[in-house]
Amino acid sequence: MKVYVKRMIYGVLGAVVIVIGIIYWYMNRPEVLWEKAQKARGEKAVSYLTRLSKKSDPEWSGKAYYKLFLRSDGDTSLLMAAAVRDEPGACLFLGQKYKSGCEWLNQDVSKALKYLKLAAKLPEGKYVYEADCELIEIYLFDSRFRDYDEAARLVRKYYDPNAGFSTRNRLARNYAGILTYMGKGGYSQNMDKAFVLLKDAQRGSAMFYLGNVWLRKSLYGTERMEYCMTEAMNCYVTAFGGYVEEEDRRMRDKILTDFINEYNAANDRSHMYGRDEYYYTGAVVADWESFRNYDTRFEYDGRVKRNIPNGMGVGKWELEKELFCGLWEDGYPKEGIYALNNGDVYVGTLNKGKFVKGTYYCRDNTKVQY
Repeated sequence: MKVYVKRMIYGVLGAVVIVIGIIYWYMNRPEVLWEKAQKARGEKAVSYLTRLSKKSDPEWSGKAYYKLFLRSDGDTSLLMAAAVRDEPGACLFLGQKYKSGCEWLNQDVSKALKYLKLAAKLPEGKYVYEADCELIEIYLFDSRFRDYDEAARLVRKYYDPNAGFSTRNRLARNYAGILTYMGKGGYSQNMDKAFVLLKDAQRGSAMFYLGNVWLRKSLYGTERMEYCMTEAMNCYVTAFGGYVEEEDRRMRDKILTDFINEYNAANDRSHMYGRDEYYYTGAVVADWESFRNYDTRFEYDGRVKRNIPNGMGVGKWELEKELFCGLWEDGYPKEGIYALNNGDVYVGTLNKGKFVKGTYYCRDNTKVQY
């Protein structure tokens, strides 16, 4: 009888332990901790977030570190300590912020590389892929740390030509397309292959290079020039107005520089080939060093215009109207119409609606002195 009582007691105790264990496990699940942290206030919320930050799942630990950071009024010590402990969420977060710079952390690409490499070496997961994407962009676009071979190695890690269009594979296609456009990292330069890889681009940088491919198509006569220029314009507008705001400022500067160089090359070739229809396919900025520090968002309504300070030259696309001639009013060009001054394009909204003094040229090469 005593044996049965003992067994019963042990059985009940075992059941209680199991129930407590299940409750403890359930209450410590990342989803539950996150929900409780969202509802709690003060120290209790911090307690839940701290417990969540210790989870092995980098997605949840990263979210917890981010929330703790927001509650600390910009104190990065917790993030730094977590990064030292090789917490992937903290490493990726710090790497991204050092890469782009923000109000509480100055841009430092060398430190960004350090933390992104740490995040990429930690156990396989979502954050490894995101860290690799950030590294690819640094290796492709930052002149101080450029490494096409390393970028190509990371691209090949994710890009499978025979795979479907998953998000990872599509982004890897974008980067493979950029390398193919450049002819770097073991990729042979081939505009047709680059076009195929970039046509479903999900990144602003890839949309920019897709625009360049359309521009080259127009220059070399593979398709109707006006159609190609329109497609190039749409790609550039998407790149600058849509995706690129999420990306690194340094990449944006690189994109704008390439854009201007491509424009100049296109203009030179159109003269060289004796083409009459010479469209302005990009921007020529009068003061690049000043311009690069300003916002580059676009408004798009069939034309393109930039939000930039008065007094700065900027290009504008227009494929539907004749440019430059017969458009003067009271000694000034009409609002929003274009004129050339030593190769730079000005719009009538600059300088309080007036053009900078100089010689302007119409499309028929007649001069107008202002």
